[in-house]
This record gives sequence, structure tokens and C-alpha cells, in this order.
Amino acid sequence: MKLLTKIVPVIISSLLITSAAFTLSANENNKSAADYTLVLLKDCQEISRQVMSDKQLSAYLALEQASEEMVGIESPIESMQDELDQYTAQIEQLTDKAIVEDEHSLHINKAFLKEQEVVVAKLNKLMERHQADFDAIGKQGEKIGEIADEFEKALSESTDGFDYDQVHIETPNDKEKNHQCHSRTYITRL
Repeated sequence: MKLLTKIVPVIISSLLITSAAFTLSANENNKSAADYTLVLLKDCQEISRQVMSDKQLSAYLALEQASEEMVGIESPIESMQDELDQYTAQIEQLTDKAIVEDEHSLHINKAFLKEQEVVVAKLNKLMERHQADFDAIGKQGEKIGEIADEFEKALSESTDGFDYDQVHIETPNDKEKNHQCHSRTYITRL
């Protein structure tokens, strides 16, 4: 009986949390393709403006979500960036000191090479500690690539037959609808 009195509140709490999550998810997914516009540009001139289809919106939102997930996955790597930069700079400095070359000779200072080996070992340990993070980034990158391919396929139903060099997606958050155009570059702004 005591076990039951402990489990019931947990089950009720779990059901309430799950219900709230589904409600929030349903409200968040209640985005209409009519609120999203696909704009094709050629040499910074608008050549087509079309409301996105449901298929395009679904692919676009999936790509946005996967990109947002990548931000979270990258955070451990960003936290190690300063340390990585320090080791890289030390290795470069030690290499410059260890190997001196002029027109007639090449001098190798083994003491600096040994120091460099110590720093390289520290760098390798740092990389090993974060290998799971690098693997997660690689996996998420592959996922984003697959979703991007699906998004590109979905867009092709609206872009086939147009000669364009840029795509812009206008979202409900684009109140001013002022996007940058990059002349002579190929940029997809999502």
C-alpha cells in the first residue's frame, strides 16, 4: 500500500507533464504554410514569390529544428575552443623555434621538438576527452544534410523552371521583410 501511495503521485505528475508537452508541441506545430513565403532572387532581383506548400514548410521546420539542435550539441566544443587555440598557438611557436632554415642550412632544435611533443600530447588528450562530442556533431551534421536534401527536393516543386541564384524564406518573424542580397554569391538563407 505504501508503494502505491508513492507511485500514484509520480504517475499523475508524469501524465500532467506529458499532456502539457503534447499541448505545447501541438500549439508550436500549428504553423501554417500560408505564413511562409519562398522568394527566389536572381542578381538581387526578385523573380518569384510563392507561398510555401505544407511539404516545404514541414521540411523547412525540420531543418530549422535540426540546426537548433546542433547549437546545443556544439556547446561543449565551443567551451574547449580557447584551450584548443592555446595548444595550437604553442605548437606553431615551438615548430618555428624547433626548425630554422636559411638558404644554406636547416637547423633542428630537438629540445623544442620535445616541448612540442608534450603540447601535442596535451592536445590529443583534449581531443580524446571530447571525441563523443565530435562524434555527436558529425552525426547531427549528417542528419542536417539529409534533412537539407529533403528540403531541397521539396523546394524543387516551386523552383523548377526558374533561373535564380538565391533563396529567401520569409517567416512570420520577418516583420520588416528586409533581407540581404549578396550579389555574385550563392547563399541560401534559412
